[in-house]
Amino acid sequence: MPALHACLVTCNEQVSQTVFRLTLHAPDLALAAAPGQFVNIRIQEGAVPLWRRPLSVYSANRDAGSLRLLFEVRGVGTRILAASRPGTTLDVLGPLGTAFLAPPRGALPVLVAGGLGIAPLHFWAEELARAGCRPLLLFGARTAEALCALDDLRRLDSDLRLATEDGTEGMQGMVTELLATTLAEQPPQQTMVYACGPVPMLREVERICAARAVDGQICLETLMACGFGACMGCAVAARSSSPQPGYKLVCKDGPVFNFGEVDLER
Repeated sequence: MPALHACLVTCNEQVSQTVFRLTLHAPDLALAAAPGQFVNIRIQEGAVPLWRRPLSVYSANRDAGSLRLLFEVRGVGTRILAASRPGTTLDVLGPLGTAFLAPPRGALPVLVAGGLGIAPLHFWAEELARAGCRPLLLFGARTAEALCALDDLRRLDSDLRLATEDGTEGMQGMVTELLATTLAEQPPQQTMVYACGPVPMLREVERICAARAVDGQICLETLMACGFGACMGCAVAARSSSPQPGYKLVCKDGPVFNFGEVDLER
């Protein structure tokens, strides 16, 4: 169940020009969080910034009681968060949202990340590896500089493949091209795809997978305020063919959805 936690900042590292990796002492959250879920952080006391900031859980160390988050500085809230020093206490609500479903027995989990979409998929790759299911992790960005936290990814027990649009690291091209090539080598009934990144990337992932009858899930990243379904600020359209058409809330019904559950064209 989501709850408020007073979490101590133990480390705040800058891993690229705009991306930071925040470590919190948060024993209860580390025990409760599952890959795909997120926390909602009150940045500081006072009215500015007014809303909490939702961040995907990047890693959880249950033995050490620590939780790590990966975030990009995009505005006043994340700029303040980037300046948080060890010893700062943050008001954290969580864990929130839905988690990834385990792949069918014997299926290869293929994780597809674009940019900061690596955050929830890094946690998922960690958990799959702990369960003895070595994932294939595809990670793409515009440039090598934007492939953040590669130090962590290379320590994972995974098959890591990279793509950059300018060719400065890994294959030159989009990560979805890497996915198409990968799926051509893999029996569809023995594959489960998980993706997080920009919506155009997720649309293409669903299209490629549908063409090969590969099942999977997407994790949506969007602005939200409350984080638990009260403000209705993160509504997305459900597919008309969904068992429950209309709108879904990313914070409550997601952020993890099955392929085809939400309409990525609207």
